[in-house]
Amino acid sequence: MPQVKRLVPAEAVPWRDYGTLLRTPSYVLCTLGMAAMTFAIGGMAFWMPYYLESRPGAPAHTTMLFGAITAAAGLAATLLGGWAGDCLRRVRPSAYFLVSGTAMIAGFPIFLATLAAPFPWAIWLLLFATCFCLFFNTGPTNTILANVTHPSIRAAGFALNIFVIHALGDVISPVFIGFLNDWCGDMNRSFRVVSLMFLVSGALWLTGTRYLERDTELAKRSPDPA
Repeated sequence: MPQVKRLVPAEAVPWRDYGTLLRTPSYVLCTLGMAAMTFAIGGMAFWMPYYLESRPGAPAHTTMLFGAITAAAGLAATLLGGWAGDCLRRVRPSAYFLVSGTAMIAGFPIFLATLAAPFPWAIWLLLFATCFCLFFNTGPTNTILANVTHPSIRAAGFALNIFVIHALGDVISPVFIGFLNDWCGDMNRSFRVVSLMFLVSGALWLTGTRYLERDTELAKRSPDPA
Protein backbone atom coordinates (compact mmCIF):
# COMPACT_ATOMS: atom_id res chain seq x y z
CA MET A 1 0.00 0.00 0.00
CA PRO A 2 1.24 3.53 -0.72
CA GLN A 3 2.48 5.46 2.27
CA VAL A 4 0.43 8.46 3.35
CA LYS A 5 2.49 11.51 4.19
CA ARG A 6 1.36 13.65 7.08
CA LEU A 7 1.23 17.35 6.60
CA VAL A 8 3.33 19.14 9.18
CA PRO A 9 1.64 22.36 10.32
CA ALA A 10 3.66 25.46 9.64
CA GLU A 11 5.09 27.21 12.66
CA ALA A 12 3.92 30.73 13.36
CA VAL A 13 6.53 33.44 12.96
CA PRO A 14 7.49 34.84 16.38
CA TRP A 15 6.37 38.41 16.90
CA ARG A 16 9.93 39.34 17.90
CA ASP A 17 11.01 38.64 14.31
CA TYR A 18 8.64 41.31 13.05
CA GLY A 19 9.93 43.62 15.76
CA THR A 20 13.45 43.03 14.47
CA LEU A 21 12.38 43.97 10.96
CA LEU A 22 10.66 47.14 12.14
CA ARG A 23 13.82 48.18 14.00
CA THR A 24 15.88 47.90 10.81
CA PRO A 25 15.78 51.35 9.14
CA SER A 26 16.82 50.09 5.70
CA TYR A 27 14.04 47.49 5.72
CA VAL A 28 11.37 49.99 6.79
CA LEU A 29 12.44 52.68 4.34
CA CYS A 30 12.73 50.18 1.49
CA THR A 31 9.28 48.74 2.18
CA LEU A 32 7.56 52.13 2.49
CA GLY A 33 9.27 53.34 -0.68
CA MET A 34 8.10 50.23 -2.51
CA ALA A 35 4.56 50.85 -1.24
CA ALA A 36 4.61 54.39 -2.66
CA MET A 37 6.00 53.10 -5.95
CA THR A 38 3.38 50.32 -6.10
CA PHE A 39 0.68 52.92 -5.40
CA ALA A 40 1.77 54.83 -8.50
CA ILE A 41 2.09 51.71 -10.66
CA GLY A 42 -1.26 50.30 -9.57
CA GLY A 43 -3.10 53.53 -10.26
CA MET A 44 -1.47 53.98 -13.65
CA ALA A 45 -2.05 50.38 -14.69
CA PHE A 46 -5.77 50.68 -13.96
CA TRP A 47 -6.57 54.20 -15.14
CA MET A 48 -3.98 55.03 -17.81
CA PRO A 49 -5.76 53.11 -20.62
CA TYR A 50 -8.95 55.07 -19.94
CA TYR A 51 -6.98 58.30 -19.80
CA LEU A 52 -5.15 57.67 -23.07
CA GLU A 53 -8.34 56.72 -24.89
CA SER A 54 -9.95 59.99 -23.79
CA ARG A 55 -7.11 62.12 -25.16
CA PRO A 56 -7.57 63.90 -28.51
CA GLY A 57 -5.85 62.05 -31.32
CA ALA A 58 -5.71 58.73 -29.50
CA PRO A 59 -5.01 55.96 -32.02
CA ALA A 60 -6.78 52.64 -32.29
CA HIS A 61 -5.56 49.86 -30.01
CA THR A 62 -4.33 52.41 -27.46
CA THR A 63 -4.64 49.92 -24.60
CA MET A 64 -2.55 47.32 -26.43
CA LEU A 65 0.14 49.89 -27.18
CA PHE A 66 0.21 50.95 -23.53
CA GLY A 67 0.58 47.33 -22.44
CA ALA A 68 3.42 46.73 -24.89
CA ILE A 69 5.25 49.86 -23.77
CA THR A 70 4.84 48.92 -20.10
CA ALA A 71 6.15 45.40 -20.70
CA ALA A 72 9.15 46.56 -22.74
CA ALA A 73 10.05 49.33 -20.30
CA GLY A 74 9.61 47.03 -17.32
CA LEU A 75 11.87 44.33 -18.74
CA ALA A 76 14.60 46.75 -19.80
CA ALA A 77 14.50 48.71 -16.54
CA THR A 78 14.56 45.59 -14.35
CA LEU A 79 17.68 44.29 -16.09
CA LEU A 80 19.49 47.63 -16.27
CA GLY A 81 18.54 48.64 -12.72
CA GLY A 82 20.05 45.51 -11.26
CA TRP A 83 23.17 45.92 -13.39
CA ALA A 84 23.56 49.60 -12.40
CA GLY A 85 23.14 48.82 -8.71
CA ASP A 86 25.73 46.02 -8.81
CA CYS A 87 28.26 48.14 -10.70
CA LEU A 88 27.89 51.22 -8.50
CA ARG A 89 28.02 49.16 -5.31
CA ARG A 90 31.72 48.57 -5.92
CA VAL A 91 32.35 52.21 -5.01
CA ARG A 92 29.18 53.13 -3.08
CA PRO A 93 27.83 50.68 -0.45
CA SER A 94 24.49 52.52 -0.58
CA ALA A 95 24.21 52.09 -4.36
CA TYR A 96 20.99 50.07 -4.37
CA PHE A 97 19.10 52.81 -2.57
CA LEU A 98 20.84 55.51 -4.58
CA VAL A 99 19.92 54.22 -8.03
CA SER A 100 16.35 53.44 -6.94
CA GLY A 101 15.72 56.83 -5.37
CA THR A 102 17.34 58.76 -8.21
CA ALA A 103 15.24 56.96 -10.82
CA MET A 104 12.01 57.77 -8.97
CA ILE A 105 12.92 61.44 -8.57
CA ALA A 106 13.77 61.60 -12.28
CA GLY A 107 10.45 59.96 -13.13
CA PHE A 108 8.43 62.75 -11.50
CA PRO A 109 8.96 65.50 -14.13
CA ILE A 110 8.87 62.93 -16.93
CA PHE A 111 5.41 61.77 -15.83
CA LEU A 112 4.17 65.36 -15.62
CA ALA A 113 5.48 65.94 -19.15
CA THR A 114 3.65 62.80 -20.29
CA LEU A 115 0.34 64.26 -19.14
CA ALA A 116 0.88 67.29 -21.35
CA ALA A 117 2.40 65.52 -24.36
CA PRO A 118 0.48 65.13 -27.63
CA PHE A 119 -0.01 62.00 -29.69
CA PRO A 120 1.49 60.20 -31.44
CA TRP A 121 5.20 59.96 -30.65
CA ALA A 122 5.89 62.35 -27.78
CA ILE A 123 3.44 60.76 -25.38
CA TRP A 124 4.61 57.21 -26.14
CA LEU A 125 8.27 58.07 -25.65
CA LEU A 126 7.60 59.89 -22.38
CA LEU A 127 5.31 57.11 -21.17
CA PHE A 128 8.09 54.59 -21.87
CA ALA A 129 10.53 56.74 -19.89
CA THR A 130 8.06 57.03 -17.01
CA CYS A 131 7.56 53.28 -16.79
CA PHE A 132 11.31 52.76 -17.10
CA CYS A 133 11.89 54.95 -14.03
CA LEU A 134 9.16 53.13 -12.10
CA PHE A 135 10.63 49.67 -12.73
CA PHE A 136 14.32 50.60 -12.49
CA ASN A 137 14.28 49.81 -8.76
CA THR A 138 12.96 46.24 -9.04
CA GLY A 139 16.29 44.47 -8.71
CA PRO A 140 17.97 46.88 -6.26
CA THR A 141 15.10 47.10 -3.78
CA ASN A 142 14.58 43.35 -3.61
CA THR A 143 18.33 42.94 -3.11
CA ILE A 144 18.15 45.40 -0.22
CA LEU A 145 15.45 43.34 1.45
CA ALA A 146 17.57 40.21 1.15
CA ASN A 147 20.76 41.91 2.34
CA VAL A 148 19.37 43.59 5.47
CA THR A 149 17.45 40.58 6.82
CA HIS A 150 19.12 37.69 8.59
CA PRO A 151 18.52 34.34 6.82
CA SER A 152 16.46 33.12 9.77
CA ILE A 153 13.86 35.87 9.29
CA ARG A 154 14.23 36.56 5.56
CA ALA A 155 11.05 34.70 4.59
CA ALA A 156 9.07 36.67 7.16
CA GLY A 157 10.67 39.85 5.88
CA PHE A 158 9.59 39.26 2.30
CA ALA A 159 6.11 38.18 3.40
CA LEU A 160 5.61 41.35 5.45
CA ASN A 161 6.96 43.46 2.60
CA ILE A 162 4.54 41.93 0.09
CA PHE A 163 1.60 42.51 2.40
CA VAL A 164 2.50 46.16 3.08
CA ILE A 165 3.28 47.21 -0.47
CA HIS A 166 0.00 45.81 -1.79
CA ALA A 167 -2.17 46.91 1.14
CA LEU A 168 -0.84 50.47 0.92
CA GLY A 169 -0.19 50.41 -2.82
CA ASP A 170 -2.08 48.91 -5.72
CA VAL A 171 -5.04 47.75 -3.62
CA ILE A 172 -6.11 51.29 -2.75
CA SER A 173 -4.65 53.45 -5.52
CA PRO A 174 -7.27 52.69 -8.23
CA VAL A 175 -10.04 53.51 -5.75
CA PHE A 176 -8.25 56.68 -4.64
CA ILE A 177 -7.79 57.88 -8.21
CA GLY A 178 -11.41 57.08 -9.00
CA PHE A 179 -12.48 59.19 -6.03
CA LEU A 180 -10.29 62.06 -7.24
CA ASN A 181 -11.75 61.75 -10.74
CA ASP A 182 -15.28 62.07 -9.36
CA TRP A 183 -14.32 64.94 -7.08
CA CYS A 184 -12.37 67.14 -9.49
CA GLY A 185 -13.68 65.82 -12.81
CA ASP A 186 -10.24 65.94 -14.38
CA MET A 187 -8.01 62.87 -14.70
CA ASN A 188 -5.02 65.09 -15.38
CA ARG A 189 -5.33 66.54 -11.89
CA SER A 190 -5.77 63.08 -10.39
CA PHE A 191 -2.57 61.85 -12.00
CA ARG A 192 -0.70 64.95 -10.83
CA VAL A 193 -1.62 64.06 -7.27
CA VAL A 194 -0.50 60.48 -7.82
CA SER A 195 2.78 61.72 -9.29
CA LEU A 196 3.74 62.89 -5.81
CA MET A 197 4.28 59.22 -4.95
CA PHE A 198 7.35 59.37 -7.19
CA LEU A 199 8.84 61.99 -4.88
CA VAL A 200 7.75 60.18 -1.71
CA SER A 201 9.31 56.93 -2.85
CA GLY A 202 12.48 58.61 -4.04
CA ALA A 203 12.89 60.56 -0.80
CA LEU A 204 12.44 57.43 1.33
CA TRP A 205 15.02 55.49 -0.67
CA LEU A 206 17.56 58.31 -0.71
CA THR A 207 17.16 58.58 3.06
CA GLY A 208 17.93 54.88 3.27
CA THR A 209 21.42 55.44 1.85
CA ARG A 210 22.67 56.46 5.29
CA TYR A 211 21.66 53.14 6.86
CA LEU A 212 22.20 50.49 4.22
CA GLU A 213 25.87 49.68 4.82
CA ARG A 214 25.35 49.39 8.58
CA ASP A 215 22.22 47.26 8.32
CA THR A 216 23.80 44.95 5.75
CA GLU A 217 26.75 44.24 8.02
CA LEU A 218 24.56 43.68 11.08
CA ALA A 219 22.32 41.23 9.21
CA LYS A 220 25.34 39.01 8.56
CA ARG A 221 26.07 38.65 12.27
CA SER A 222 22.75 38.62 14.06
CA PRO A 223 19.02 38.53 13.33
CA ASP A 224 18.56 41.46 15.69
CA PRO A 225 20.18 44.77 14.69
CA ALA A 226 19.45 46.45 18.03
